Amino acid sequence: MTSRQDHGEARATDPFPLPVLMYHDLAERPADVPAEHRPYVVEVRRFREQLRILSEAGLSGTRLDARLDASADPTRPCVITFDDGHESNCSEALPLLKEAGFSATFFVTAGWVGRAPYMSWKQLRDLAAAGMEIGSHSMTHRPPAALTPAQLRSEMVDSRKLLEDRLGVSVLTASSPTGFFNPDMIPVVEEAGYRGLCIGRIALWKTPAERFRIPRLPIKLSTSDAAFLRLVLGHPGFLAWVRGKQLARDGLKAALGVEGYSRLRRRLLRLAPSRHRESR
Repeated sequence: MTSRQDHGEARATDPFPLPVLMYHDLAERPADVPAEHRPYVVEVRRFREQLRILSEAGLSGTRLDARLDASADPTRPCVITFDDGHESNCSEALPLLKEAGFSATFFVTAGWVGRAPYMSWKQLRDLAAAGMEIGSHSMTHRPPAALTPAQLRSEMVDSRKLLEDRLGVSVLTASSPTGFFNPDMIPVVEEAGYRGLCIGRIALWKTPAERFRIPRLPIKLSTSDAAFLRLVLGHPGFLAWVRGKQLARDGLKAALGVEGYSRLRRRLLRLAPSRHRESR
């Protein structure tokens, strides 16, 4: 275990580069989750184990807005984020985060609030009251690559306003929905008053100057304990391997477009085994 103490006193350290983890939702029985979404689900028991792994590695789970400004930190921070706003974020993830003494950022698709299986406004208020950050994951979760700058502005401005009005909190960060990023989103979120934006690139977050291109590390059903540890510790070879797989997917997306790639992905997921492990 990595010590946080030096002769009995905490040392302030430069937190960058640091891992930013990307989750979606948790489930007791991933086999019950529709095949199209199943790869993004993490078992509840495995999430509990991942929080333990973070603690044993000397990493402290934190929210994104706490890391936007460069500053020394006596801990080794690891940003934990969730996308979409699934109700399991409150019912399953929140108790485990509190038990571990961690905080996290929850990026919410504002137009889905109150619609099953997503969180209600009360559940979002419970998250905020527990010290969690609420961020925007757009208004309707449409692929940004298929949107005009005006449509992007509507997605990000309207979602922020709705979340702030209903929750009474400041919404300072956002994440790009789907795997189809649009660079036009960057000036849109800056002009809308956000202070940070997460995108789909797989890497460690190297500097606060990247605040509108924050990369993340996806944690999925297939992520083994060994792979999880390599990701959060920034193992260069493993990150390069995972990034290489992402670049291959990006090339396919560019060739097929949003609709073509989405159709192919749905077809492959229906044919794929329900369970596999990323264990390299």
